[in-house]
Amino acid sequence: SPPIFMLEMARSKMTPEAMNTSILQAKIYPPEDALGKVGFLDELAPQDGSESVVEMAVRRAQEIADTVQQPSFRNAKLGMRKQSLVTIKGTLEEDMNQYRK
Repeated sequence: SPPIFMLEMARSKMTPEAMNTSILQAKIYPPEDALGKVGFLDELAPQDGSESVVEMAVRRAQEIADTVQQPSFRNAKLGMRKQSLVTIKGTLEEDMNQYRK
């Protein structure tokens, strides 16, 4: 079975239909669909190489840090993801042991 943390991450980002097809039917989505239709990605790095994934991530993190209000952002994000985090934390060790054998 897939790791619980993977299922929780998918559940928190993907539409139920996309989660079913990607996990139960092993459907692989192209990046554009993963971004728009499925909801798993937030952004795509430029294909022209003008900015690397790391550069883009650092730039986006700085934009967020410059514009969001703390602790409101942290509290909202935690509120949105709390149940997934609790589930992941409670099952992670067992999950990892399954793949260490």
